[in-house]
Amino acid sequence: MDYSRAMNKCNVSYGQVYSWTRKFKQGGPEALVDRRGKGKTVHDQLTDNEKRDLEVKRLKARIEHLSTENAVLKKLQELERLDATHHTSTKQSKL
Repeated sequence: MDYSRAMNKCNVSYGQVYSWTRKFKQGGPEALVDRRGKGKTVHDQLTDNEKRDLEVKRLKARIEHLSTENAVLKKLQELERLDATHHTSTKQSKL
């Protein structure tokens, strides 16, 4: 089948047909299999210790994220308090 017939039959661009052809020539039919959205199953092959280590690492990263978020919120709260105090003192001095 030529490129233009493939383009019309599949309703795709020339570039897409060219890409499919190139993949097929390099890897055969297996190269055309859609692998998007397929998660890696490496996690299933890990030992219990490796899984625990990964979970500890994930939880430490989560703690770090939450600690940073907490510090930012505390700083924001402090700045809002200072701003409110400043506005109150400015209003009183104008009276």
